[in-house]
Amino acid sequence: MASCYLPKDICMEILSRLPVKSLLRFRCVCKSWCALTKDPIFIDKHLLLNRATLSNNDFPLIVGYCEELTGKSVVSLIPTETLEMFVHPDPESFNTKFEHFSGPCNGIYLLGDEVHDYLCNPALRQLKALPDFPTEQPNSKNHCLGFGFDSKTNDYKVIAITEGSSSCPEAQVFAYTLSADSWRKIDVVLPFNAKMFSYGPRFQTRQDGVLHWWAEDGDDTVIVSFDFADEVFQKTQLPDVGLHPDEIEVDLVVFNDSIALIVYPPLDEDDYEMGISCDVWVMKESGVRVSWSKLLRIEPSLGIASVMGLWRNGQILLEKDVGDYRQLVLYDPRSQEFKKNIQFHGIQGSAYVVTYMESLVSIKGGNQGNIDNSF
Repeated sequence: MASCYLPKDICMEILSRLPVKSLLRFRCVCKSWCALTKDPIFIDKHLLLNRATLSNNDFPLIVGYCEELTGKSVVSLIPTETLEMFVHPDPESFNTKFEHFSGPCNGIYLLGDEVHDYLCNPALRQLKALPDFPTEQPNSKNHCLGFGFDSKTNDYKVIAITEGSSSCPEAQVFAYTLSADSWRKIDVVLPFNAKMFSYGPRFQTRQDGVLHWWAEDGDDTVIVSFDFADEVFQKTQLPDVGLHPDEIEVDLVVFNDSIALIVYPPLDEDDYEMGISCDVWVMKESGVRVSWSKLLRIEPSLGIASVMGLWRNGQILLEKDVGDYRQLVLYDPRSQEFKKNIQFHGIQGSAYVVTYMESLVSIKGGNQGNIDNSF
């Protein structure tokens, strides 16, 4: 009888191209496959292939919003092929508790509710509560969190910036590392006013191991970046848009491996009926104001509320008001046409969109548990 044996390198090449769900099932096939899918070399190879898919913008989307009727948070996965949102059949029993949701960083997401913050790998169905701060843990209104990967130590970090208080007037910076499962204080001088920053997937973004978010520094609005490897901050001035920072609103997204800034000019009350207009600027070099270049302008269009992100083939994901419900729509700036409508019933301004990326990177250790079936 002929042998069914396959060399390890061939098995690795085949299995590394499969989705995580299949690989988890295949761990039961034999001990060698189980060991292979837990091998760091295999995990890295699988991750690199997934990153290639992500860089080609061929990925599903995670859409979260606060459901209009129940007030509960809803998280839906939208496949790339159909862009059809899954609607839970019984929203009253949908028990998603998370209020903010950012990522992915190698398939791992940072989540939080009013009390705790978590790391989550949905593909492995792992959820890990972060430990409390070394000092009194701040509440969600006066601290900013960011999540990223330190390529020097091959470790995952969460950065926390707290506002000053009566007991500690100076802002503090803490770093959590996954390998140590603990927080430590970073002695660093912040290059911006820590009392005015914005937190959430629409106000921060990560690119090449550096986290970027926008903050108000005195009378200026700036982009602040944090390098997870060197643990240093940097400040970049916004492009000259011809308006005072107090007159504009901004969002941050990634576009073709560069940081993109969505700038919304002020609107009169009558302008809201026509929808927003905005400019998209791209930053070529962090810390250099003159590196900003204007990519495109989105003209006012009926019902458009905000830009949610830049998608593949140059298309833009927008949030739109339609009667009593809201839509995510794909807009092609070249043809100035709407390509796809994704309907959902959400409270205004509550929606966010992040990409979905699978990985075998485990977050086990410490206070760790499995995700319940409602996620």
